Amino acid sequence: MNGPKRKILLVSILGILVCTVIVLTGPQPLEAETANKKPSVAISPIKRASVAREYTAYGILRPRQILSLASQVDGEVKWVNQKLSAGHQVEKGEDLFHIDSRDFVFAVDRERASYALALYDIELEQGRSDVARLEWNALIKKENGEQLSASRLRLREPKQGQSQAQLDIAEAELETAKLTLSRTKVKSPWPASVIEANAVVGQILKKGESIATLFPIDFAWVEVQVPPQLLLQFNAGIQSIELRPSYNLDAIPIQGKLDGIVPNLSEQNRLVTIRVRVERPLTQPGWVFGMHLQARLIAIEKRDVTYIPHEMVIAGNLVWVYRNGHAIRHQVFPIGRSNEFIQVENNFQAEDRLIIKRPIGLFANSEVEASEV
Repeated sequence: MNGPKRKILLVSILGILVCTVIVLTGPQPLEAETANKKPSVAISPIKRASVAREYTAYGILRPRQILSLASQVDGEVKWVNQKLSAGHQVEKGEDLFHIDSRDFVFAVDRERASYALALYDIELEQGRSDVARLEWNALIKKENGEQLSASRLRLREPKQGQSQAQLDIAEAELETAKLTLSRTKVKSPWPASVIEANAVVGQILKKGESIATLFPIDFAWVEVQVPPQLLLQFNAGIQSIELRPSYNLDAIPIQGKLDGIVPNLSEQNRLVTIRVRVERPLTQPGWVFGMHLQARLIAIEKRDVTYIPHEMVIAGNLVWVYRNGHAIRHQVFPIGRSNEFIQVENNFQAEDRLIIKRPIGLFANSEVEASEV
C-alpha cells in the first residue's frame, strides 16, 4: 500500500473512533427526561344539567269506540244525509237518515187521545167524590148519617185509584209513542268519521239492522307499552306527553294526556299498557286511525344528567376522566342523545374533568399532567 492511500485509511479510522467516543461519552439528558415526564392531557369541565325524566315509546292511534249505526224502528228510508258515506265527517246531533214517520205520528195521536180520555175519567171521578163529600156534610147531623155518608165515600176510593192507574198507563204509552217517533230521525251521537255506509232512499229497514259504521273523532286513544319499573321512576306524575308520527319525528309534537294505566302485565312481553288521550286527532295533517305514533313521556320529577360529546365516548359506554391527577376510564350509562351530545346519568364526582385530548397508548390510572381548555 503506497503512502497516500495509507494516510487516507488512517484518517478514516481515526474519524470513526472519535465519533464512537462522542456517542458513548456524550450527555444523554433527553432520554432521562422523557422517562420521568408525565403524559400530557387536555381537559374540560363536564357539562351538567337538571332535566325531567323522559321515556320514548310507540303505539297505534285507535278510535275510542266503534259505532255500528242501526235503525231502532221498522220502516222505509225517506231521506239520507249526503255526508253519510265513507270518508265524510258529521257533527254531533246531525241528522243522518229519516224513516217514514207517518205510522208513528198516528200512534202518538192515538195515545194522546187515550191520555185525554183517562184524564177526563179521573176528573169525572174526582167530581163524584166531591159530591159524596158534600152529601156527607149535609147529612152529618142526621141520625146514622155519619155512618151512611162515610160508607158512600169509601165506595168512591177504589174507583179513584183505578182511574189514576189508567191515567198513568195512558201517560206512559204516550211518552213511549213519542220516543218511538223520535227514533225515525237518526242522529250522530258525536262528531264522527263515516267508515262505511249503505243506506239508500226507499230501503226497507228492520229494527236493529246495521246501515253504517262510525268512528268518533272528538278524541282518540294511543296505547303504548312501557316497562313496569318506569311507573316507579314516574311516581310523581307525568308532566306532558308529546306525540309525533313515526314517519316524521321532526314534526311539531301534539300534546296527549294520560287517560289511564292498565293494571296488569302483558303475558307476551311483560310490559304495562298506558292509554294516552289525544283531542281531535284527524284535524292534524296526515293523521289517520291505525298509524304508528311516537310517544315521548316527560315526568314531573327531574334528575341530574351530563352531556358528553359523541366523539368522547369509546366502546359504547366509556369516557376518559381526569381525577386526582390520574387518567381514569369511567363507565357511563346513556339515556338519550342529540346531534352533538350523548346524555348520560350523572355518576361523576364533583372534581372530575373530561379528558378531550390524550396521547396514543395512554394506560388507565396513569398519572398525567393536565391543562384545561
